[in-house]
Amino acid sequence: MFDMRRFKHPEAEDRIHPFWFWNGDMEDGQIRHQIAEMADKGVGGFFICARQGLKIPYLSEAWFHKVRVAVEAAQQHGLQVWLYDEYPYPSGIAGGEVILEHPEAKHYTLTHTSRRVKDGEHVSLESPWARILYAKAIPVGADGKKRYGEARRSAMQSETTRPSRFSRRRGLRLTTKSASSLTALCKSWNGRHRPASGRC
Repeated sequence: MFDMRRFKHPEAEDRIHPFWFWNGDMEDGQIRHQIAEMADKGVGGFFICARQGLKIPYLSEAWFHKVRVAVEAAQQHGLQVWLYDEYPYPSGIAGGEVILEHPEAKHYTLTHTSRRVKDGEHVSLESPWARILYAKAIPVGADGKKRYGEARRSAMQSETTRPSRFSRRRGLRLTTKSASSLTALCKSWNGRHRPASGRC
Protein backbone atom coordinates (compact mmCIF):
# COMPACT_ATOMS: atom_id res chain seq x y z
CA MET A 1 0.00 0.00 0.00
CA PHE A 2 1.27 3.45 -0.89
CA ASP A 3 2.40 5.39 2.19
CA MET A 4 2.23 9.16 1.58
CA ARG A 5 3.97 9.93 4.86
CA ARG A 6 6.92 7.72 3.95
CA PHE A 7 6.95 9.17 0.44
CA LYS A 8 7.26 12.71 1.83
CA HIS A 9 9.75 11.67 4.51
CA PRO A 10 11.59 8.62 3.11
CA GLU A 11 13.65 6.34 5.29
CA ALA A 12 17.37 5.94 4.56
CA GLU A 13 16.71 2.74 2.59
CA ASP A 14 14.33 4.63 0.26
CA ARG A 15 16.71 7.46 -0.58
CA ILE A 16 19.47 7.60 -3.17
CA HIS A 17 22.55 5.40 -2.68
CA PRO A 18 25.34 6.61 -4.99
CA PHE A 19 28.45 4.70 -6.00
CA TRP A 20 31.24 6.32 -3.98
CA PHE A 21 34.50 5.90 -5.88
CA TRP A 22 37.55 5.45 -3.67
CA ASN A 23 40.37 6.51 -6.00
CA GLY A 24 42.91 8.36 -3.90
CA ASP A 25 44.56 8.35 -0.47
CA MET A 26 41.17 8.16 1.29
CA GLU A 27 42.30 9.83 4.49
CA ASP A 28 40.17 9.00 7.53
CA GLY A 29 39.20 12.62 8.12
CA GLN A 30 38.15 13.05 4.48
CA ILE A 31 36.03 9.89 4.64
CA ARG A 32 34.17 11.19 7.68
CA HIS A 33 33.76 14.63 6.11
CA GLN A 34 32.29 13.28 2.87
CA ILE A 35 29.88 11.03 4.74
CA ALA A 36 28.69 13.99 6.81
CA GLU A 37 28.19 15.94 3.57
CA MET A 38 26.15 13.10 2.05
CA ALA A 39 23.96 12.89 5.15
CA ASP A 40 23.43 16.65 5.12
CA LYS A 41 22.30 16.54 1.48
CA GLY A 42 19.72 13.80 2.04
CA VAL A 43 21.63 10.79 0.76
CA GLY A 44 20.40 7.55 2.32
CA GLY A 45 23.58 5.53 1.96
CA PHE A 46 26.37 4.68 -0.46
CA PHE A 47 28.26 1.92 -2.23
CA ILE A 48 32.01 1.88 -1.57
CA CYS A 49 33.66 1.28 -4.95
CA ALA A 50 37.41 0.85 -5.34
CA ARG A 51 38.59 2.50 -8.55
CA GLN A 52 41.78 3.34 -10.46
CA GLY A 53 43.89 5.73 -8.40
CA LEU A 54 43.35 3.94 -5.08
CA LYS A 55 46.54 4.36 -3.05
CA ILE A 56 46.08 1.50 -0.60
CA PRO A 57 46.16 -2.20 -1.59
CA TYR A 58 42.71 -3.57 -2.27
CA LEU A 59 41.47 -6.05 0.39
CA SER A 60 44.48 -5.31 2.61
CA GLU A 61 44.29 -4.53 6.33
CA ALA A 62 44.62 -0.85 5.46
CA TRP A 63 41.66 -1.18 3.08
CA PHE A 64 39.43 -2.74 5.71
CA HIS A 65 40.49 -0.09 8.21
CA LYS A 66 39.13 2.55 5.82
CA VAL A 67 35.94 0.54 5.39
CA ARG A 68 35.53 0.39 9.16
CA VAL A 69 35.97 4.17 9.41
CA ALA A 70 33.25 4.63 6.79
CA VAL A 71 30.84 2.18 8.44
CA GLU A 72 31.22 3.79 11.86
CA ALA A 73 30.77 7.30 10.45
CA ALA A 74 27.73 6.23 8.42
CA GLN A 75 26.17 4.65 11.50
CA GLN A 76 26.45 7.95 13.35
CA HIS A 77 24.49 9.66 10.56
CA GLY A 78 21.96 6.88 9.99
CA LEU A 79 23.28 6.02 6.52
CA GLN A 80 23.46 2.58 4.96
CA VAL A 81 26.74 1.17 3.65
CA TRP A 82 27.15 -1.28 0.79
CA LEU A 83 30.36 -2.78 -0.56
CA TYR A 84 30.82 -3.09 -4.31
CA ASP A 85 32.66 -6.42 -4.42
CA GLU A 86 35.11 -5.74 -7.21
CA TYR A 87 38.12 -3.67 -8.26
CA PRO A 88 38.20 -2.33 -10.88
CA TYR A 89 35.76 -2.82 -13.78
CA PRO A 90 34.93 -5.32 -15.33
CA SER A 91 34.14 -7.92 -12.70
CA GLY A 92 36.34 -10.92 -12.01
CA ILE A 93 39.69 -9.18 -11.45
CA ALA A 94 39.66 -8.41 -7.69
CA GLY A 95 42.52 -5.96 -8.03
CA GLY A 96 44.72 -8.59 -9.68
CA GLU A 97 44.39 -11.07 -6.81
CA VAL A 98 42.52 -13.66 -8.88
CA ILE A 99 45.18 -14.12 -11.56
CA LEU A 100 47.98 -13.98 -8.99
CA GLU A 101 46.52 -17.05 -7.32
CA HIS A 102 45.12 -18.60 -10.52
CA PRO A 103 47.22 -17.55 -13.55
CA GLU A 104 45.33 -20.07 -15.68
CA ALA A 105 42.24 -17.85 -15.32
CA LYS A 106 43.68 -15.03 -17.43
CA HIS A 107 41.59 -13.84 -20.35
CA TYR A 108 43.37 -14.42 -23.66
CA THR A 109 42.53 -13.02 -27.08
CA LEU A 110 44.00 -13.51 -30.54
CA THR A 111 45.01 -10.44 -32.55
CA HIS A 112 45.93 -10.43 -36.22
CA THR A 113 48.23 -7.69 -37.53
CA SER A 114 49.17 -7.05 -41.15
CA ARG A 115 51.62 -4.49 -42.56
CA ARG A 116 52.59 -3.72 -46.20
CA VAL A 117 56.33 -3.01 -46.48
CA LYS A 118 58.66 -1.86 -49.26
CA ASP A 119 61.89 -3.34 -50.59
CA GLY A 120 64.57 -3.25 -47.88
CA GLU A 121 62.29 -1.68 -45.29
CA HIS A 122 62.85 -2.46 -41.62
CA VAL A 123 59.68 -3.42 -39.76
CA SER A 124 58.94 -3.24 -36.03
CA LEU A 125 55.36 -3.88 -34.91
CA GLU A 126 54.19 -3.10 -31.39
CA SER A 127 51.46 -5.10 -29.64
CA PRO A 128 51.18 -4.28 -25.90
CA TRP A 129 50.85 -7.18 -23.49
CA ALA A 130 51.20 -9.76 -26.25
CA ARG A 131 53.26 -12.80 -27.19
CA ILE A 132 53.85 -13.68 -30.82
CA LEU A 133 52.50 -17.03 -31.96
CA TYR A 134 52.98 -16.91 -35.70
CA ALA A 135 54.41 -14.56 -38.33
CA LYS A 136 55.07 -14.76 -42.06
CA ALA A 137 56.34 -12.50 -44.81
CA ILE A 138 54.24 -12.86 -47.95
CA PRO A 139 55.81 -11.62 -51.24
CA VAL A 140 53.77 -9.21 -53.32
CA GLY A 141 53.98 -9.57 -57.10
CA ALA A 142 54.27 -6.81 -59.69
CA ASP A 143 50.50 -7.09 -60.15
CA GLY A 144 49.99 -6.18 -56.48
CA LYS A 145 48.68 -9.61 -55.54
CA LYS A 146 50.04 -11.55 -52.57
CA ARG A 147 51.89 -14.75 -53.48
CA TYR A 148 50.82 -16.91 -50.56
CA GLY A 149 52.52 -19.98 -52.02
CA GLU A 150 55.90 -18.28 -51.55
CA ALA A 151 55.26 -17.11 -48.00
CA ARG A 152 57.95 -17.90 -45.44
CA ARG A 153 57.75 -18.06 -41.66
CA SER A 154 59.52 -15.09 -40.13
CA ALA A 155 62.03 -17.24 -38.25
CA MET A 156 63.32 -18.86 -41.46
CA GLN A 157 65.96 -17.81 -43.99
CA SER A 158 64.36 -17.26 -47.40
CA GLU A 159 64.66 -15.28 -50.59
CA THR A 160 62.28 -12.64 -49.29
CA THR A 161 63.42 -12.23 -45.71
CA ARG A 162 66.51 -12.16 -43.58
CA PRO A 163 66.47 -14.07 -40.28
CA SER A 164 64.11 -12.47 -37.80
CA ARG A 165 65.07 -11.51 -34.28
CA PHE A 166 62.53 -12.03 -31.56
CA SER A 167 62.54 -9.94 -28.39
CA ARG A 168 61.66 -12.06 -25.37
CA ARG A 169 59.14 -13.97 -27.51
CA ARG A 170 56.96 -10.86 -27.70
CA GLY A 171 58.67 -9.08 -30.57
CA LEU A 172 59.47 -9.34 -34.24
CA ARG A 173 62.04 -7.39 -36.23
CA LEU A 174 62.18 -8.03 -39.96
CA THR A 175 64.01 -6.60 -42.98
CA THR A 176 62.64 -7.47 -46.41
CA LYS A 177 64.57 -7.92 -49.66
CA SER A 178 61.48 -7.35 -51.78
CA ALA A 179 58.02 -5.85 -51.41
CA SER A 180 56.13 -8.02 -48.93
CA SER A 181 53.09 -8.12 -46.71
CA LEU A 182 53.92 -9.05 -43.13
CA THR A 183 51.20 -10.87 -41.21
CA ALA A 184 51.38 -11.83 -37.54
CA LEU A 185 49.11 -13.53 -35.03
CA CYS A 186 49.59 -12.58 -31.40
CA LYS A 187 48.27 -13.92 -28.11
CA SER A 188 47.29 -11.14 -25.75
CA TRP A 189 46.10 -11.24 -22.17
CA ASN A 190 44.11 -8.96 -19.90
CA GLY A 191 45.23 -8.62 -16.31
CA ARG A 192 47.67 -6.93 -13.99
CA HIS A 193 51.28 -7.69 -13.09
CA ARG A 194 52.36 -8.28 -16.70
CA PRO A 195 54.78 -6.40 -18.97
CA ALA A 196 53.32 -3.07 -20.04
CA SER A 197 54.41 -3.47 -23.65
CA GLY A 198 55.76 -5.96 -26.11
CA ARG A 199 56.61 -6.31 -29.76
CA CYS A 200 54.88 -8.35 -32.38
